[in-house]
Amino acid sequence: MNRQEPGTILVAHPSPELYGSDRVLIESVAGLAARGFRVVATLPKTGPLAPILEAAGAQVDLMDVPVLRKSLLRPWAFARFVKDSAQALAQGYKLLGRHRPAAVVVNTATIPLWILTAKLRRIPVLLHVHESERNAPRVLRLALALPGTLCRKVVLNSDYSTESLTEVAPWLKGKSTVIYNGVPGPESAAAPRPALDGPVRVLFVGRLSERKGAHVALDALKLLQEQGLDIQLDLLGAVFEGYEWFEQKLREQAAALPDPSRVNFLGFDNPVWPHYAACDIAIVPSTVDEPFGNTAVEAVLAHRPVVVSRIGGLPEAVRGLDSAVLVDPDDAAALADGISSIIGNWEEFRRRSAADRQEAARRYDPQTYGSSFADQVQGIIPGSAPVPSAS
Repeated sequence: MNRQEPGTILVAHPSPELYGSDRVLIESVAGLAARGFRVVATLPKTGPLAPILEAAGAQVDLMDVPVLRKSLLRPWAFARFVKDSAQALAQGYKLLGRHRPAAVVVNTATIPLWILTAKLRRIPVLLHVHESERNAPRVLRLALALPGTLCRKVVLNSDYSTESLTEVAPWLKGKSTVIYNGVPGPESAAAPRPALDGPVRVLFVGRLSERKGAHVALDALKLLQEQGLDIQLDLLGAVFEGYEWFEQKLREQAAALPDPSRVNFLGFDNPVWPHYAACDIAIVPSTVDEPFGNTAVEAVLAHRPVVVSRIGGLPEAVRGLDSAVLVDPDDAAALADGISSIIGNWEEFRRRSAADRQEAARRYDPQTYGSSFADQVQGIIPGSAPVPSAS
Protein backbone atom coordinates (compact mmCIF):
# COMPACT_ATOMS: atom_id res chain seq x y z
CA MET A 1 0.00 0.00 0.00
CA ASN A 2 1.37 3.44 -0.86
CA ARG A 3 0.46 7.09 -0.46
CA GLN A 4 -1.30 7.18 -3.82
CA GLU A 5 -3.70 4.42 -2.75
CA PRO A 6 -3.72 4.54 1.04
CA GLY A 7 -7.01 2.67 1.46
CA THR A 8 -9.62 2.76 4.22
CA ILE A 9 -9.18 3.40 7.93
CA LEU A 10 -12.00 2.47 10.29
CA VAL A 11 -12.11 4.63 13.43
CA ALA A 12 -14.20 3.34 16.34
CA HIS A 13 -15.47 5.76 18.98
CA PRO A 14 -17.84 5.30 21.96
CA SER A 15 -19.62 8.67 22.02
CA PRO A 16 -21.58 10.93 19.63
CA GLU A 17 -21.03 14.05 21.74
CA LEU A 18 -18.57 16.94 21.72
CA TYR A 19 -16.36 16.81 24.78
CA GLY A 20 -12.62 16.06 25.15
CA SER A 21 -11.83 12.86 23.26
CA ASP A 22 -14.73 13.53 20.88
CA ARG A 23 -13.12 16.78 19.74
CA VAL A 24 -9.71 15.17 19.38
CA LEU A 25 -11.28 12.55 17.11
CA ILE A 26 -12.30 15.32 14.71
CA GLU A 27 -8.66 16.32 14.28
CA SER A 28 -7.61 12.67 13.92
CA VAL A 29 -10.14 12.15 11.12
CA ALA A 30 -9.08 15.38 9.43
CA GLY A 31 -5.44 14.29 9.52
CA LEU A 32 -6.22 10.87 8.04
CA ALA A 33 -8.43 12.38 5.33
CA ALA A 34 -5.73 14.92 4.45
CA ARG A 35 -3.29 12.02 4.00
CA GLY A 36 -5.67 10.54 1.42
CA PHE A 37 -7.27 7.78 3.46
CA ARG A 38 -10.94 6.94 3.14
CA VAL A 39 -12.18 7.20 6.73
CA VAL A 40 -15.14 5.33 8.20
CA ALA A 41 -16.08 6.36 11.75
CA THR A 42 -18.36 4.24 13.92
CA LEU A 43 -20.49 5.88 16.61
CA PRO A 44 -23.05 4.26 18.95
CA LYS A 45 -25.81 6.62 17.83
CA THR A 46 -26.30 9.91 16.06
CA GLY A 47 -25.40 13.12 17.86
CA PRO A 48 -23.61 16.46 17.42
CA LEU A 49 -20.29 14.77 16.61
CA ALA A 50 -21.58 12.94 13.52
CA PRO A 51 -22.04 15.88 11.10
CA ILE A 52 -18.71 17.38 12.16
CA LEU A 53 -16.93 14.10 11.42
CA GLU A 54 -18.61 14.00 8.03
CA ALA A 55 -17.45 17.56 7.35
CA ALA A 56 -13.92 16.49 8.34
CA GLY A 57 -14.00 13.75 5.69
CA ALA A 58 -15.45 10.64 7.34
CA GLN A 59 -18.32 8.35 6.48
CA VAL A 60 -20.25 7.72 9.70
CA ASP A 61 -21.71 4.29 10.48
CA LEU A 62 -23.81 3.67 13.58
CA MET A 63 -22.95 0.65 15.71
CA ASP A 64 -23.22 0.42 19.47
CA VAL A 65 -20.72 -1.70 21.40
CA PRO A 66 -20.36 -2.29 25.16
CA VAL A 67 -18.19 0.23 27.02
CA LEU A 68 -15.90 -0.56 29.94
CA ARG A 69 -17.16 1.24 33.04
CA LYS A 70 -16.55 0.99 36.78
CA SER A 71 -20.04 -0.49 37.17
CA LEU A 72 -18.74 -3.69 35.51
CA LEU A 73 -17.13 -4.60 38.81
CA ARG A 74 -20.61 -5.75 39.84
CA PRO A 75 -21.20 -9.41 38.82
CA TRP A 76 -24.57 -8.81 37.15
CA ALA A 77 -23.19 -5.89 35.14
CA PHE A 78 -20.20 -7.91 33.96
CA ALA A 79 -22.48 -10.76 32.86
CA ARG A 80 -24.51 -8.30 30.79
CA PHE A 81 -21.30 -6.88 29.32
CA VAL A 82 -20.20 -10.35 28.18
CA LYS A 83 -23.60 -11.06 26.61
CA ASP A 84 -23.73 -7.73 24.78
CA SER A 85 -20.12 -8.15 23.65
CA ALA A 86 -20.88 -11.49 22.00
CA GLN A 87 -23.68 -9.92 19.97
CA ALA A 88 -21.63 -6.86 19.04
CA LEU A 89 -18.65 -9.00 18.04
CA ALA A 90 -20.64 -10.62 15.24
CA GLN A 91 -21.92 -7.25 14.02
CA GLY A 92 -18.46 -5.70 14.11
CA TYR A 93 -16.96 -8.65 12.25
CA LYS A 94 -19.47 -8.13 9.43
CA LEU A 95 -18.83 -4.38 9.37
CA LEU A 96 -15.09 -4.90 9.00
CA GLY A 97 -15.74 -7.41 6.23
CA ARG A 98 -17.85 -4.86 4.39
CA HIS A 99 -15.35 -1.99 4.59
CA ARG A 100 -12.12 -4.05 4.49
CA PRO A 101 -10.00 -1.37 6.19
CA ALA A 102 -6.23 -1.34 5.99
CA ALA A 103 -6.13 -0.49 9.71
CA VAL A 104 -8.47 0.12 12.62
CA VAL A 105 -8.13 3.02 15.06
CA VAL A 106 -9.81 2.48 18.42
CA ASN A 107 -10.31 5.91 19.93
CA THR A 108 -10.25 5.31 23.73
CA ALA A 109 -9.47 2.19 25.72
CA THR A 110 -13.09 1.82 26.85
CA ILE A 111 -14.21 -0.12 23.74
CA PRO A 112 -11.81 -3.10 23.59
CA LEU A 113 -14.29 -5.16 21.58
CA TRP A 114 -13.13 -3.41 18.41
CA ILE A 115 -9.56 -4.49 19.12
CA LEU A 116 -10.58 -8.15 19.39
CA THR A 117 -12.79 -7.91 16.30
CA ALA A 118 -10.00 -6.42 14.21
CA LYS A 119 -7.59 -9.06 15.50
CA LEU A 120 -9.96 -11.80 14.33
CA ARG A 121 -9.97 -10.14 10.89
CA ARG A 122 -6.14 -9.88 10.96
CA ILE A 123 -6.33 -6.10 10.65
CA PRO A 124 -3.66 -4.03 12.45
CA VAL A 125 -4.95 -1.81 15.26
CA LEU A 126 -3.82 1.51 16.69
CA LEU A 127 -5.22 2.27 20.14
CA HIS A 128 -5.55 5.96 21.02
CA VAL A 129 -5.65 6.26 24.81
CA HIS A 130 -7.39 9.31 26.30
CA GLU A 131 -7.91 7.84 29.77
CA SER A 132 -5.85 8.04 32.94
CA GLU A 133 -7.48 6.14 35.78
CA ARG A 134 -4.79 6.04 38.45
CA ASN A 135 -7.44 6.32 41.16
CA ALA A 136 -9.51 3.44 39.77
CA PRO A 137 -9.32 -0.12 41.15
CA ARG A 138 -6.31 -1.97 39.77
CA VAL A 139 -8.53 -4.59 38.12
CA LEU A 140 -10.24 -1.86 36.08
CA ARG A 141 -6.91 -0.28 35.15
CA LEU A 142 -5.71 -3.68 33.93
CA ALA A 143 -8.93 -4.19 31.98
CA LEU A 144 -8.32 -0.89 30.20
CA ALA A 145 -4.64 -1.62 29.57
CA LEU A 146 -4.59 -5.29 28.55
CA PRO A 147 -6.29 -4.84 25.13
CA GLY A 148 -3.32 -2.70 24.13
CA THR A 149 -1.30 -5.92 24.06
CA LEU A 150 -3.16 -6.90 20.88
CA CYS A 151 -2.49 -3.55 19.18
CA ARG A 152 0.35 -2.72 16.83
CA LYS A 153 0.69 0.79 18.26
CA VAL A 154 -0.59 2.75 21.28
CA VAL A 155 -0.83 6.54 21.02
CA LEU A 156 -1.30 8.55 24.21
CA ASN A 157 -2.02 12.23 24.79
CA SER A 158 0.53 13.00 27.52
CA ASP A 159 3.52 11.69 29.41
CA TYR A 160 1.23 11.41 32.42
CA SER A 161 -1.14 9.09 30.52
CA THR A 162 1.83 6.98 29.45
CA GLU A 163 3.06 6.64 33.03
CA SER A 164 -0.43 5.70 34.19
CA LEU A 165 -0.73 3.01 31.51
CA THR A 166 2.72 1.51 31.88
CA GLU A 167 2.44 1.32 35.67
CA VAL A 168 0.02 -1.58 35.21
CA ALA A 169 1.20 -2.75 31.78
CA PRO A 170 4.94 -2.04 31.50
CA TRP A 171 5.23 -4.24 28.42
CA LEU A 172 3.30 -1.61 26.43
CA LYS A 173 6.03 1.01 26.79
CA GLY A 174 7.87 -0.14 23.68
CA LYS A 175 4.86 0.35 21.42
CA SER A 176 3.67 3.62 22.99
CA THR A 177 4.01 7.08 21.49
CA VAL A 178 2.95 10.44 22.94
CA ILE A 179 1.24 12.91 20.62
CA TYR A 180 -0.16 15.98 22.33
CA ASN A 181 -3.73 16.72 21.33
CA GLY A 182 -4.39 19.09 18.48
CA VAL A 183 -6.61 21.82 19.91
CA PRO A 184 -8.18 24.28 17.48
CA GLY A 185 -8.71 27.81 18.70
CA PRO A 186 -11.11 30.54 17.62
CA GLU A 187 -10.56 32.30 14.30
CA SER A 188 -9.97 35.46 16.31
CA ALA A 189 -9.85 36.04 20.04
CA ALA A 190 -10.79 39.31 21.70
CA ALA A 191 -8.29 40.58 24.24
CA PRO A 192 -9.38 40.57 27.88
CA ARG A 193 -11.11 43.80 28.83
CA PRO A 194 -8.78 46.52 30.14
CA ALA A 195 -10.51 46.90 33.52
CA LEU A 196 -12.72 44.59 35.55
CA ASP A 197 -15.67 46.93 35.85
CA GLY A 198 -18.86 45.28 37.07
CA PRO A 199 -18.97 41.58 37.94
CA VAL A 200 -15.89 39.46 37.23
CA ARG A 201 -17.09 36.80 34.82
CA VAL A 202 -15.76 33.30 35.52
CA LEU A 203 -16.39 30.44 33.08
CA PHE A 204 -16.46 26.67 33.70
CA VAL A 205 -16.54 24.49 30.56
CA GLY A 206 -17.07 20.74 30.75
CA ARG A 207 -19.22 17.93 32.00
CA LEU A 208 -21.25 18.74 35.08
CA SER A 209 -19.77 15.95 37.17
CA GLU A 210 -17.93 15.49 40.43
CA ARG A 211 -14.68 14.68 38.67
CA LYS A 212 -14.80 17.94 36.71
CA GLY A 213 -15.33 19.93 39.91
CA ALA A 214 -18.40 22.07 39.19
CA HIS A 215 -19.35 21.77 42.86
CA VAL A 216 -15.91 23.05 43.87
CA ALA A 217 -16.45 26.05 41.59
CA LEU A 218 -19.69 26.86 43.40
CA ASP A 219 -17.99 26.53 46.79
CA ALA A 220 -15.24 28.89 45.62
CA LEU A 221 -17.85 31.35 44.39
CA LYS A 222 -19.45 31.28 47.85
CA LEU A 223 -16.12 32.17 49.47
CA LEU A 224 -15.52 35.02 47.02
CA GLN A 225 -19.00 36.41 47.52
CA GLU A 226 -18.52 36.28 51.29
CA GLN A 227 -15.36 38.36 50.77
CA GLY A 228 -17.49 40.99 49.07
CA LEU A 229 -16.34 40.35 45.50
CA ASP A 230 -18.84 40.65 42.67
CA ILE A 231 -18.31 37.39 40.76
CA GLN A 232 -20.46 35.78 38.09
CA LEU A 233 -20.07 32.05 37.37
CA ASP A 234 -21.23 30.54 34.08
CA LEU A 235 -21.43 26.73 33.94
CA LEU A 236 -21.21 25.58 30.31
CA GLY A 237 -21.92 21.87 30.05
CA ALA A 238 -24.40 19.12 30.82
CA VAL A 239 -24.55 15.95 32.90
CA PHE A 240 -24.30 12.41 31.61
CA GLU A 241 -27.64 10.80 30.91
CA GLY A 242 -28.87 9.31 34.17
CA TYR A 243 -26.99 11.83 36.32
CA GLU A 244 -29.66 14.51 36.33
CA TRP A 245 -29.63 14.23 40.13
CA PHE A 246 -26.16 15.79 40.16
CA GLU A 247 -27.31 18.84 38.25
CA GLN A 248 -30.19 19.22 40.69
CA LYS A 249 -27.69 19.04 43.54
CA LEU A 250 -25.63 21.80 41.89
CA ARG A 251 -28.71 23.97 41.47
CA GLU A 252 -29.56 23.55 45.14
CA GLN A 253 -25.96 24.46 46.00
CA ALA A 254 -26.22 27.59 43.83
CA ALA A 255 -29.54 28.58 45.40
CA ALA A 256 -27.87 28.65 48.83
CA LEU A 257 -25.21 31.19 47.76
CA PRO A 258 -25.20 34.73 49.17
CA ASP A 259 -26.18 35.91 45.66
CA PRO A 260 -27.69 33.03 43.63
CA SER A 261 -28.40 35.36 40.71
CA ARG A 262 -24.70 35.34 39.81
CA VAL A 263 -24.80 31.68 38.66
CA ASN A 264 -25.88 30.74 35.15
CA PHE A 265 -26.48 27.14 34.06
CA LEU A 266 -25.96 27.38 30.29
CA GLY A 267 -26.19 23.70 29.35
CA PHE A 268 -24.20 22.29 26.46
CA ASP A 269 -23.35 24.63 23.59
CA ASN A 270 -21.10 24.51 20.56
CA PRO A 271 -19.04 26.44 19.65
CA VAL A 272 -17.64 27.46 23.01
CA TRP A 273 -15.75 30.53 21.79
CA PRO A 274 -18.50 33.14 22.31
CA HIS A 275 -18.65 32.06 25.95
CA TYR A 276 -14.90 32.47 26.37
CA ALA A 277 -15.13 35.88 24.71
CA ALA A 278 -17.77 36.90 27.25
CA CYS A 279 -15.73 35.78 30.28
CA ASP A 280 -12.75 37.24 32.13
CA ILE A 281 -11.28 34.14 33.77
CA ALA A 282 -11.67 30.44 32.93
CA ILE A 283 -11.42 27.65 35.49
CA VAL A 284 -10.64 23.93 35.20
CA PRO A 285 -11.25 22.67 38.77
CA SER A 286 -10.93 18.92 38.14
CA THR A 287 -10.91 16.81 41.29
CA VAL A 288 -9.37 13.61 39.89
CA ASP A 289 -6.72 12.76 37.32
CA GLU A 290 -7.14 14.27 33.87
CA PRO A 291 -5.01 12.63 31.17
CA PHE A 292 -4.44 15.95 29.40
CA GLY A 293 -6.33 19.24 29.55
CA ASN A 294 -8.07 20.30 26.36
CA THR A 295 -10.29 22.76 28.21
CA ALA A 296 -7.31 24.47 29.83
CA VAL A 297 -5.63 24.81 26.43
CA GLU A 298 -8.85 26.16 24.89
CA ALA A 299 -8.95 28.89 27.53
CA VAL A 300 -5.40 29.93 26.67
CA LEU A 301 -6.21 29.89 22.94
CA ALA A 302 -9.21 32.09 23.70
CA HIS A 303 -6.85 34.69 25.20
CA ARG A 304 -8.07 34.19 28.77
CA PRO A 305 -6.18 33.52 32.00
CA VAL A 306 -7.13 30.20 33.55
CA VAL A 307 -7.05 28.56 36.98
CA VAL A 308 -6.22 24.86 36.69
CA SER A 309 -6.13 21.99 39.18
CA ARG A 310 -2.64 20.68 39.88
CA ILE A 311 -3.53 17.07 39.11
CA GLY A 312 -2.91 14.45 36.44
CA GLY A 313 -1.90 15.73 33.02
CA LEU A 314 -3.29 19.23 33.53
CA PRO A 315 0.03 20.76 34.67
CA GLU A 316 1.71 19.17 31.65
CA ALA A 317 -0.85 20.73 29.30
CA VAL A 318 -0.20 24.26 30.60
CA ARG A 319 3.52 23.86 31.31
CA GLY A 320 5.35 27.09 30.55
CA LEU A 321 2.14 29.07 30.08
CA ASP A 322 2.29 31.90 32.61
CA SER A 323 -1.36 32.91 32.27
CA ALA A 324 -2.33 29.58 33.87
CA VAL A 325 -2.48 29.43 37.67
CA LEU A 326 -2.14 25.97 39.24
CA VAL A 327 -4.03 25.23 42.47
CA ASP A 328 -4.62 22.18 44.65
CA PRO A 329 -7.53 20.02 43.46
CA ASP A 330 -10.81 19.64 45.32
CA ASP A 331 -9.98 22.73 47.39
CA ALA A 332 -12.48 25.58 47.11
CA ALA A 333 -10.28 27.97 49.09
CA ALA A 334 -7.33 27.33 46.77
CA LEU A 335 -9.53 27.86 43.72
CA ALA A 336 -10.89 31.10 45.18
CA ASP A 337 -7.33 32.27 45.91
CA GLY A 338 -6.31 31.47 42.34
CA ILE A 339 -9.15 33.55 40.96
CA SER A 340 -8.32 36.37 43.38
CA SER A 341 -4.66 36.34 42.34
CA ILE A 342 -5.64 36.97 38.73
CA ILE A 343 -8.09 39.72 39.68
CA GLY A 344 -5.44 41.40 41.83
CA ASN A 345 -2.85 41.32 39.02
CA TRP A 346 -5.19 41.84 36.10
CA GLU A 347 -2.92 43.92 33.87
CA GLU A 348 -0.09 41.41 34.23
CA PHE A 349 -2.34 38.47 33.36
CA ARG A 350 -3.73 40.36 30.35
CA ARG A 351 -0.15 40.69 29.09
CA ARG A 352 0.70 37.06 29.80
CA SER A 353 -2.40 35.74 28.05
CA ALA A 354 -1.40 37.41 24.77
CA ALA A 355 2.00 35.70 24.67
CA ASP A 356 0.64 32.37 25.86
CA ARG A 357 -2.03 32.30 23.17
CA GLN A 358 0.66 32.29 20.48
CA GLU A 359 2.69 29.58 22.23
CA ALA A 360 -0.37 27.34 22.73
CA ALA A 361 -1.36 27.77 19.08
CA ARG A 362 2.10 26.60 18.03
CA ARG A 363 2.35 23.74 20.53
CA TYR A 364 -1.13 22.31 19.93
CA ASP A 365 -1.54 23.08 16.24
CA PRO A 366 -4.25 20.78 14.81
CA GLN A 367 -2.52 20.31 11.45
CA THR A 368 0.73 19.27 13.11
CA TYR A 369 -1.22 16.86 15.30
CA GLY A 370 -3.18 15.45 12.35
CA SER A 371 -0.03 14.82 10.33
CA SER A 372 1.72 13.13 13.27
CA PHE A 373 -1.32 10.96 13.95
CA ALA A 374 -1.60 9.95 10.29
CA ASP A 375 2.10 9.01 10.36
CA GLN A 376 1.45 6.60 13.23
CA VAL A 377 -1.56 5.02 11.55
CA GLN A 378 0.26 4.66 8.26
CA GLY A 379 3.17 3.08 10.09
CA ILE A 380 1.11 0.05 11.20
CA ILE A 381 -0.14 -0.79 7.71
CA PRO A 382 1.77 -3.65 6.07
CA GLY A 383 3.97 -2.36 3.28
CA SER A 384 4.16 1.17 4.65
CA ALA A 385 7.38 2.73 5.84
CA PRO A 386 7.72 2.23 9.62
CA VAL A 387 7.35 5.26 11.86
CA PRO A 388 9.58 5.27 14.95
CA SER A 389 8.14 5.60 18.44
CA ALA A 390 8.60 8.95 20.13
CA SER A 391 7.78 10.35 23.53
